[in-house]
Amino acid sequence: MKFAAAATLLALAPAAFAAPSAPLEERTGLLGKHFGGKIGTKCKQPSYFTSAVYGRPIPGNVVNQQNEPTPGQEGAYGHFSYFINSDKEIICYDIRTVGVTGEYDSPAVTATHIHEAPAGQNGPPRIAFPNPQFTRKNHLGEEIRESKGCLKGPFRTGLAPTGTDTGSASGFTLKQLEQNPGNFFTDTHTEAFTAGAIRAQLLPSEVPVKKPRSFSHKFTGKAVSSTIINPQGAAVAGQEGATGKYTLRINEAKNILCYDIVLTGVTGEYYSLAKTSTHTHRSAAGQAGPPVIAFKDPQPKWWSKNKRYSSACVKGPFTSGSNNAQTGKDTSSASGFTLQEIIANPAGYAVDTHTEKFVAGAVRGQLQNA
Repeated sequence: MKFAAAATLLALAPAAFAAPSAPLEERTGLLGKHFGGKIGTKCKQPSYFTSAVYGRPIPGNVVNQQNEPTPGQEGAYGHFSYFINSDKEIICYDIRTVGVTGEYDSPAVTATHIHEAPAGQNGPPRIAFPNPQFTRKNHLGEEIRESKGCLKGPFRTGLAPTGTDTGSASGFTLKQLEQNPGNFFTDTHTEAFTAGAIRAQLLPSEVPVKKPRSFSHKFTGKAVSSTIINPQGAAVAGQEGATGKYTLRINEAKNILCYDIVLTGVTGEYYSLAKTSTHTHRSAAGQAGPPVIAFKDPQPKWWSKNKRYSSACVKGPFTSGSNNAQTGKDTSSASGFTLQEIIANPAGYAVDTHTEKFVAGAVRGQLQNA
């Protein structure tokens, strides 16, 4: 099935797709073990995607070549989003690690991969991605690294244990990945954690789409700083004077959600353990609850210094990038969330945005019918 791509992906920078097609090479290790090695062809974002997958890698998921649990870098985690056009054999990637430190190291061409294997088992890499590079440290002093772009196959990993590269040459295609994402995992390797610093199985995720011709439901949320609830259920202060307007439109038949968000007076860096810092949570007024939808974080426009904007249309299933503490499952579709829940009870859902200074939320509001 084809889903026309929106102008930008969930969190990808538009500049990542501006470069013309060219071989993309990487090197890994302290001294650069691999001085060049084509991993695919760098390309522009395609006009549509056939699917999307996501993983939240953590150190506790890592296993070694003998399938033995081998914990990675303590406290580190990541958000790895992939957008697939299997018709054209193109994958776009938005990879962010938090708390991963040290030099990359892998016998493959790069140290950041999608492997084929179910949970708890080791398996060959099928795609090698450019390793995330340092961007900044957050307020906790954790190192943030990012890698964004698009690759067109054939894909090469640089590993050939049977004489054939484990990428496309072995018969791997993106259709295999989108048909059974749970049989693939994503990870990154470092010198200190050669089995993997962090790892996650992949999940079906939301796909950017064009705005549908009609909607069955519309909801709004007026967010303010005086209604913030922390994860323990206690009222705390948000960013004084800040406000937010969240508009959600749903096409129930097509499982599509379009949103427009405008924040006023929200400042500072975004922060959340989820994959973005702007959400819909399953939580009634005055209560805490898990995120079920992750929106692109609003960004400032050159003509408006005090406001930040975000808008997009996406088709489910959805991922939040936050895991249930009891089940370990993503708190969105993997835990049973559907758009029908919002339709049935909008007041049971809150919208909010989190920042480094206001981790529990800078602004928050309950959804209501519009």
